[in-house]
Amino acid sequence: MDIIIIPVVLSGAYFDLKFGKIFNRLTYPAICAALILNAFDSGFNGLLNSISGAVLGISLFIIPYTIGASGAGDAKLMGAVGAALGPKAAFTAAIFTFLLGGLYALGLLLYRERAYGWALLSRWKSTSLALVRTGQWIPAPAATEKGTAPPRLRYGVVIALGTFLYMALNYAGYDLF
Repeated sequence: MDIIIIPVVLSGAYFDLKFGKIFNRLTYPAICAALILNAFDSGFNGLLNSISGAVLGISLFIIPYTIGASGAGDAKLMGAVGAALGPKAAFTAAIFTFLLGGLYALGLLLYRERAYGWALLSRWKSTSLALVRTGQWIPAPAATEKGTAPPRLRYGVVIALGTFLYMALNYAGYDLF
């Protein structure tokens, strides 16, 4: 199944960089192909393993999707990883993806989005001062001036890196979980 997921995550990373989204026409066929191939390869147990991997992969990215930290395509791409490689791989790749994603977000803020960082710090300061002065939590409104919008994270790239990191460690004989 590894041979299937490599072009899928690479395509997902490419689409995310170029278009800012991961298309259903990539993720749905990848999930279906992984389910079918796992069923043919390992029978009913392979199908169950593939389904549980897809469900786990999607579930791990539902919360970031609901709070706006990632897109639905990211959740479906991780579902494709889980469907192809199984739940253990989906979990491990997701852990690597979250760790790499945090580093990516921090680096992006520090390197390219200094204006957003300063605006966020200013909002925190205003909200804290309002809390001290009034005793009430009054969040400062988000700034709308240019350069203060949150940076766009391309999680498709990070999912690909997290998946490749899992696969490399797995091939090297490391079993993290």
